[in-house]
Amino acid sequence: MWYSFSQIDENIVKIWIDKLQQAQSIPDVEEREFAINALMLEYFNEFGMGNETYRESIYEPLSKIHQQSITDALAREKEKREETGEPELDLRDIYTFPQWIEWAKQNKGSLSEYDLPYLISALNESYSVYSNHVYQIYQKHREITDPSEKQFIINLKDSLQNEAFNTLGIDKANLSDPELWKIVSAGDFEKSLELVKRIDWLPQNDPNAEGTLLTFAINHNGIIIIAEVSDPMPVELQKQELEKFMNDVEKFIPNDWNKSINYIDGGDFQDIISGKLDKNIKVYRMMSDEEYESWLKGNIIPKGKYFALRRDLAVGTDFAGEGFKDIFSFVVNRSLMSGAEDNILISDVPLYLKNHQLLPVI
Repeated sequence: MWYSFSQIDENIVKIWIDKLQQAQSIPDVEEREFAINALMLEYFNEFGMGNETYRESIYEPLSKIHQQSITDALAREKEKREETGEPELDLRDIYTFPQWIEWAKQNKGSLSEYDLPYLISALNESYSVYSNHVYQIYQKHREITDPSEKQFIINLKDSLQNEAFNTLGIDKANLSDPELWKIVSAGDFEKSLELVKRIDWLPQNDPNAEGTLLTFAINHNGIIIIAEVSDPMPVELQKQELEKFMNDVEKFIPNDWNKSINYIDGGDFQDIISGKLDKNIKVYRMMSDEEYESWLKGNIIPKGKYFALRRDLAVGTDFAGEGFKDIFSFVVNRSLMSGAEDNILISDVPLYLKNHQLLPVI
């Protein structure tokens, strides 16, 4: 259906003019700015970004008072700083951070859960620190080589981390593997603190392996688990890391935070949590008759063999065998294998074959 710009509902206009007048009449500058920001969001949700029908009658008056509310808020913020002696804080200039942080600690007692995410986010968006090297992100990861500038950024990063742990009432030293924990800023618009434990696991004795990057994270909304898998971490090790993380969450994370797992991506954590690891499963492997005969004779099957959960995916699970190949099926306990990718598993331990069942070598 086609609409012309002239089809204006005067009742809608009247309702919105009343809303604008009510928002403008709010005496408190900060509350007024909050109300007008909410109206801007409501307008775009109701009419969309490119609506021309109500542009002149609603959007332009709304935009005008929105700009005025920002001007008023900035002026009020300046007045408050003059009254309280609060120094200016510019999130685009990290050199304004230390003076403001010192003022906040002296006047508020400590930095708050509201202040810290914005400070941490601003610093992390501008600079990254790896192995005592500092890089400026917006300058194509230009390395900071000036010793004083470099040390200032490292000290500021460490200081914000310490303040964040203190604000949350968490003694980092009590956490398992404390060197792997850090606090980041979560959220796009309303930012909050998020605790992250990141584990970069590599298989032993394999210089070409890429391993697994495992991330545990928790914020007010719950727990996130992400495993970026190239070479899978053994299931038992995944279980151990999950147990350590959940133990830390139960003991040390603030009680008003949601401690349930909201999102899992990668690894074997879905099966670990659901209890499926305790079950026997059927797996398939394409292999040569020679390899199969070797297994039937009771020869030890080295760990690292590939299997598929579906017969049609078994093609290519044997990369080294030669000669004619066929697809064979086996029964194995799920806990003995880790997932390399969807529906493909890798044996974590040496096995042997008995009555079509793969069993661990004890």
